[in-house]
Amino acid sequence: MFAVDILLVLLLIYSSQGKGNTDKSPSRPPDTNAYVTAEHGLRLRTEPNDTAAILLSIPSGGYVEVLAEDGPEQTITGQTANWYKVKFGKEIGWAWGGLIKRID
Repeated sequence: MFAVDILLVLLLIYSSQGKGNTDKSPSRPPDTNAYVTAEHGLRLRTEPNDTAAILLSIPSGGYVEVLAEDGPEQTITGQTANWYKVKFGKEIGWAWGGLIKRID
């Protein structure tokens, strides 16, 4: 019976560890308030439309700072969303908001 009690105590101690942040992704950079949900990343463009020049591609899960959400509305693959003005690293441009999730 004593061995069972010890085993239960050890199990409780082990299971209570790591209850904090279970997110395994890199820590969130300061001044970011959203991240990219697109599986293959999201293009940052010079203007708020899908034909504008591409500045760079933001990787899936990449953190961005949303500066404005009032860009024009556009429907892409059946989903309608506004274009967001965002900052990724030191680059500022436009990204389609349907693939960005706010976290603040």
